[in-house]
Amino acid sequence: MPERTYPCEFCDTQLEQEEKLVTLTLIRGGKIYVFEGVPAQVCPNCGHRYYDGPMITRLEKLIRENALHGAEPMVAFKVPYAGVGG
Repeated sequence: MPERTYPCEFCDTQLEQEEKLVTLTLIRGGKIYVFEGVPAQVCPNCGHRYYDGPMITRLEKLIRENALHGAEPMVAFKVPYAGVGG
């Protein structure tokens, strides 16, 4: 992944972005896809992630291929928020 040489577009920090392997969750067609070990440049100040275009293209291709083979989607549940101390 190419190094970013400009500040974070969200927080404008001049700190150098950190190369990390992250978990990326994408939702396509009502299905949830979780990818682990995805390379990303991560802002050390705000945590915003920058992904390489060709990597995202590869993940989108995996999603399309997965959809063609009828894989079952994951199920996500919303957890009700009871408030602080509740």
